[in-house]
Amino acid sequence: MTVVRAGNAAAGRPRRKKPWQPAQRLGRRVRLIGGESTGSYTRRLADANSIPDQEFWPMFGTPLRKAGVPGDPRYGDGYLNAAALDRFAVMTGHSVGELQSALPNLRANRLLTAAGGPVWDWPWDTPGSFLVRVCEVCARIKGTTWNSYLAADATWQVCAAHGRWLDNRREPGTAAIRLSAVPEVADAHRLRVLLERRLGAGGQAMFADAYAIASCWWNIPVLNAPVWHTRRRALGRVGRDELRVAPLVFYPEAVRLAYRLAARERQRQRRPLTEGADRAWLEEVAGLLKE
Repeated sequence: MTVVRAGNAAAGRPRRKKPWQPAQRLGRRVRLIGGESTGSYTRRLADANSIPDQEFWPMFGTPLRKAGVPGDPRYGDGYLNAAALDRFAVMTGHSVGELQSALPNLRANRLLTAAGGPVWDWPWDTPGSFLVRVCEVCARIKGTTWNSYLAADATWQVCAAHGRWLDNRREPGTAAIRLSAVPEVADAHRLRVLLERRLGAGGQAMFADAYAIASCWWNIPVLNAPVWHTRRRALGRVGRDELRVAPLVFYPEAVRLAYRLAARERQRQRRPLTEGADRAWLEEVAGLLKE
């Protein structure tokens, strides 16, 4: 007769998954940077608490994909489901609302849909956002020396508070572009923020259309405004990198055009546009081009 030991019998049965232990608050908190990517923030948080990244992420969930690992915040970002976000909130000492307000990729429309226990994923891309390096002055104020990254809606951002043009260049020594030589860019950004606050999603759509039109003007040399060449020269050596500075150079005109698009939309909503009104509006935009 064969005797089966109790230990072997237990080993032959499927193991029950242990429930997650309650999350515990970490010893050191880290100040939030508005718009930061989740991976960038967690790297700073893990560093402050002397926890390696590979050990930190498993603390608030299991990887969605087998053998999933956290990546480099310069090139990707991590995503959580609702249960993992709850654990993350406890660990950070911030409420879920505070985290979602500061970190765009934790907002409800970007949470993983995985139900059940806490789950996270670090995909190859960053759906819905682009990674842009944080203004170094903002980072210093928040008490970090890391190159931190924003989860932005474009490949560039403007820090109006410190006059910096931010982008996704990651080469060593590539700093943000100071706007002191082209103050009209920072002024235009304030006007864009005002437009989008007043009109909400409509204002964002107006700017997106205006930006696309200005990009077309940029790509046709005969339509390049002389002031664009002046701005490139004012930027010095960085102005020679045409692909990098293009959005910066035509930004003020894109914002002005967004206001003209918004004005036309207001007219259209009040009453049907006549052929004469349409022609007058086009002549006004042509005047903007001539300027």
